[in-house]
Amino acid sequence: IGTRVERVSPEDYPMGDAAGFLRKYVVPSRPAVFRGAVERERWRTSPWANAEYLEERVGDCEVTVAFTPDGYADALVHDKGSGREVFAQPFERTMKFAEFLAALKGREDGGGVPYLSAQNSSLSSELPALLEDCGVDVPFATEAFGSPPEAVNIWIGDERSVTTMHRDHYENLYFVVTG
Repeated sequence: IGTRVERVSPEDYPMGDAAGFLRKYVVPSRPAVFRGAVERERWRTSPWANAEYLEERVGDCEVTVAFTPDGYADALVHDKGSGREVFAQPFERTMKFAEFLAALKGREDGGGVPYLSAQNSSLSSELPALLEDCGVDVPFATEAFGSPPEAVNIWIGDERSVTTMHRDHYENLYFVVTG
């Protein structure tokens, strides 16, 4: 498996070479960080790092927010009653995006760690106004996989939000705006 994740500079992207991308990264399930990919796609997502921008654009939109006591959502946890490890899913609540931002900032209220992480094509279904800043399609991936993405999700959390190591049974591309 290896312990390193390759960092690929923009001039070394396998774009335009769908077979090479599949052979080098997809088939062997080899993760890689493609630096500058957001800029390469000409997405205007840099304002997403600004909470005020997001609140102005989508503050009134209803979003599904996961809450956990410790930031671990969809994870194995120790069940004190049985002494066994069990798979636990987070408590989910629908709220306005502005309320989610307030919960993310308000660490002292004891409500747990909020994490916007719904996997229901949440960007296009819950925050469609943000699609004006980016596309739902990544042309090199569509060429490689032979179809556009089935889902376009958005995840927002802070340093307390944790995704445990796992393997999905489908291919993923993540674009990190900040963090």
